[in-house]
Amino acid sequence: SDRFLPSYYVFPGGAVDPQDEYAFPLPGNFYGGITTTEARNSLIAHILCGIRETFEESGILLACDRRGIMPETEGLEYHSYRDQVFRGEITFREFLNLHNLSPAFNCIHYLNRWVTPVYSPIRYDTRFFAAPCPEKQHVSHDGNELVETLWITARGALERHNSGKMKMVQPTSQTLLFLSGFRTANELFAYLEQKETGSPLKSF
Repeated sequence: SDRFLPSYYVFPGGAVDPQDEYAFPLPGNFYGGITTTEARNSLIAHILCGIRETFEESGILLACDRRGIMPETEGLEYHSYRDQVFRGEITFREFLNLHNLSPAFNCIHYLNRWVTPVYSPIRYDTRFFAAPCPEKQHVSHDGNELVETLWITARGALERHNSGKMKMVQPTSQTLLFLSGFRTANELFAYLEQKETGSPLKSF
């Protein structure tokens, strides 16, 4: 990360923006445990923020067309839109509408929430989500907020962190610790889907 937590390894993400407010149809069974309008709108805004920030910072586009297919982003066209969205020249919603895409809500899974103590010099209240990376998408850091890209297993990242080779804040390292308990991504998502079905999320 360049401006916030410089030289630290982080997941793509950022602050919820007014453009992340609800404006898309949702799957009928989407987090049915959340019933209040306020909590539901908060959940949706955070998910849309995560999708938008992930696109801006890494190029991963968690969106799909009317057939449910995620686009290929190997060409430069999508990456020019990354910069436009980041600079505020076009909203993420306008970008999706232009390409007849909708957020891929079904592939987003809530992990946890971290709130810094009141005495912390830098305060944040953040949610973590997990999603499978779509195939045939070009992934790269944006050079603005993220200045290096690294693909590594959760266990491998923790080993580097514990040896002092990768700086992380506790929410990042603890999330990696949780992820390292699964042998494969499919095993992780199967667990999360079962958890959502068996114990629907009631608070967020």
